[in-house]
Amino acid sequence: MPSITQQLARTDAEQAQAIIATLRADIANMSAAIASGQVPETEIYTLEHGISERQQRIARLQSLI
Repeated sequence: MPSITQQLARTDAEQAQAIIATLRADIANMSAAIASGQVPETEIYTLEHGISERQQRIARLQSLI
C-alpha cells in the first residue's frame, strides 16, 4: 500500500496533468483563432501574450510531475 505522501504526490501529478491538458486546449483554441483571420489585429497581441503565459505555466507544472 502506498504511503500517504506517495498518494498525495500521485494526486498532485494527476491534477497537474489535467491542468496542462486544459492549458494546451486553450493554446490550441487561441492559435486557431489567430490563424482563422477572424480576430482583429488589436486582439492578436493579447492572444499571443495569453499563449506565452500558458506555455510558461505548462513548463512550471511539468517540473512538478
